[in-house]
Amino acid sequence: MWIDGAEWAAELDGDDELPPETPVRVMRVTGAVRLQVRSLTAN
Repeated sequence: MWIDGAEWAAELDGDDELPPETPVRVMRVTGAVRLQVRSLTAN
């Protein structure tokens, strides 16, 4: 995942699979280096 020109490792919050370029919301940062994300369309 790229944010402001920096690459971040990310994992999905849940079991969904998302196609590339799907807009996501960052739910939390874990271990200061990994993002947990969820689709913007998820409940």
